[in-house]
Amino acid sequence: MLRVLKLLISKINPESLLEGAKYLAFVAIASPGMIAYFSEIDPNRWLALGIISAFGFMMAIGSRRVSGLTAIPPGIYLSIQTILLITLLILPPHYKTFLFLFFILSGEAMTVLNVGMGLVWILIFSLSTAITTVVYRDTGDDLSALPLYLGGYLLFGLIVYTSTRAQSARKESQALFEELSDTYEKLQEYMVHSEELIVAQERNRLAREMHDTLGHQLTVSSIHLEGAQRLIVDDPQRAADIIDTVRTQIRDALSELRATVATLRQPLLSGVSIVSALKQLGAGFEDATDIQTKLVVVGEFTGIPDAHRNVIYRAAQEALTNVHRHANASNVFIRLDCGERDVVQLTITDNGVGFPSQPELKGFGLQGLKERVALLNGELGFPQMAKGGACIQISLPIDEGSDDE
Repeated sequence: MLRVLKLLISKINPESLLEGAKYLAFVAIASPGMIAYFSEIDPNRWLALGIISAFGFMMAIGSRRVSGLTAIPPGIYLSIQTILLITLLILPPHYKTFLFLFFILSGEAMTVLNVGMGLVWILIFSLSTAITTVVYRDTGDDLSALPLYLGGYLLFGLIVYTSTRAQSARKESQALFEELSDTYEKLQEYMVHSEELIVAQERNRLAREMHDTLGHQLTVSSIHLEGAQRLIVDDPQRAADIIDTVRTQIRDALSELRATVATLRQPLLSGVSIVSALKQLGAGFEDATDIQTKLVVVGEFTGIPDAHRNVIYRAAQEALTNVHRHANASNVFIRLDCGERDVVQLTITDNGVGFPSQPELKGFGLQGLKERVALLNGELGFPQMAKGGACIQISLPIDEGSDDE
C-alpha cells in the first residue's frame, strides 16, 4: 500500500498540486465568512457573495484556468484582487477571516513577478491590512494580531517563491537532461555510423589491395603455367624454369596473404589487455613475414579505455601492413609508452626505405588512421629518422576515470 501511495505521489505534477492547494485554501478561507453572512441573514450577504465570487473568478483568469480567456497582466490582476478584498473587508460586519486571502495574493505576487516587485506588493497588502484593521477594528485583539498577519504575508510569499523557483530549476534540469540524452544518443548513432563507414572503407581498401597484388600475381602465374604447358614437350627445360618462376610467385603471393591475415586478426576480446594484443599481433606478423618484430612497453597500462585500445591496435596493424608492403625492412620496433598518467603513446619504427614526402596525405590507410586518432582528440605524426627508416607516432589523451576492461 505504501509503495502504491509513493508511486501515485511521484506522478503528481508539482505545479498542479500547488495550484490545487491555492484553490483549496481559497475555499477554506472564504467559507467561514460566507457561512456567517448567510446564517445571520445579513443584508450584505449577496454583495459579499458577489465579491468573493469575483475574487475566485479573477484567480481562475490569472492562472489561465478559464477556457477561452487570456490571463491579464500581473499588476492589473493584483490591483483588482486587492480592491475586491479591501471592499470585502470594509463591508459590515467586517469578518476578519477574509484577511487570510492576502496570504494567497502574497504567494501569487512572488510567483508572477520578480522578487523586488513581489516584495512591493506584499508591502501593499501589509499596508492594506493595517489600514483596514485600524479603521474598522477597535479591539485590542485585532491590533495585536496585526504583526502576525504582516509577517505571515512575507513568510508565505517567500515559501511560495522558493517552491516555484525550485520547480523551475527542476524543469530546467529535466530539459537539460533530456537534451543531453538526445545529444548522447545522436553521438552514439554517429559513432556507430562512423565505425560502419570505417569498416566499409577498410574492406574496400583490402579488396583493392588484394586485386592489385594477389590477383595480379595469380594472373601472371596462370599465364606462365599455360606457357609451360605448351613447352613441356618441345622444350622441357624451359617449361621447368617457368614452373620454378611460378612457384616463387605463388610463394610470394601466399606470404602476402599470410601477412594480410596476420594484420587483420582482432585479439581485443574482453579481458585481453592492449599489451597482450600487441604481442600477439607482432608475433603473428613476424611468423608470416620473417621481419623481426620487437615490442617495448613503458609504464603501467591499467586505465586504457576500449576506444583507445582499438585505435592503438588498428594503428599497429596499419603500420605493420605498410612495413610489409613498402618498407623493404628487416626489423620493426613497437614502443607503447604510458609514462605520463593522462597520455598513451604508440611509436612504430623500421629500418626500411622510409616514407615519401608528406606521408599523411598519401594512402587511404594512413588517412583512415588519422581520422581515428582525431576522433579521440589525439595526434598523429611522422618523426624523421636520423638513420633512415620510417616512424609513425600517435598520442592519445586519456581521462583519469577510464578503466581498461
